[in-house]
Amino acid sequence: MKAFAQLCFLLFSIYLNAQNNQVQGIITYQSSGERPEPLVSVTAAGAGSSVSKDNGLFVLSFPNSKPGDLVRLIVQKEGYRVVGPDPLIVEAAIRSRATDLVRIVVVKTGEYERRVDDYLAVFAERIREQTAEIDRLRSEMEGQSLAPTERALLLKEIERLKGQLVQLEGEKQALAESLASINLDDASELAREALQRFEKGDLQAGLDWLSAEKLEELRRRA
Repeated sequence: MKAFAQLCFLLFSIYLNAQNNQVQGIITYQSSGERPEPLVSVTAAGAGSSVSKDNGLFVLSFPNSKPGDLVRLIVQKEGYRVVGPDPLIVEAAIRSRATDLVRIVVVKTGEYERRVDDYLAVFAERIREQTAEIDRLRSEMEGQSLAPTERALLLKEIERLKGQLVQLEGEKQALAESLASINLDDASELAREALQRFEKGDLQAGLDWLSAEKLEELRRRA
């Protein structure tokens, strides 16, 4: 019985030691057809550092970690940033299989910032247009004798435009950053549709998509 227990303990120890404690990943450039990005430094506490190769691959070993443990990866390359909420840090879980790659997307910082500025310029123009439209509708209400139903419709449209304007004013920076972060190589259909509709002038599509993204982020964190 003692020998059997020792054997079980030995087998369990072998199993624990055989568990994957590596993070293997690939770094690609945003919306490039998944073009690998070489020479990106990836570091993490307790794992040292690694540099992505020509094929974009990197490997980090975490001797004191096991599958499922979350690790914080610091991703750096001069003039580049991570595509995501944090320009430098990516959180990843150690996979059960070492071959299950962590995928990280990067972009040149200047390119990302120009894209954000372009979206903000579009929003500023849209805010001016929307404000002018609200003023026009108000003038129309004041300068004409309208039937109650017509007046009610105009009021409803004014309130709709005002609500959209308030939302845009409050979320324009977040929306610009979110749109600039869309990676067309793996974007969801919702993101692709929102981007296409937004670029055709449908501002509400972008706002709706941002709300959906926020909801999904809350679900992931729950």
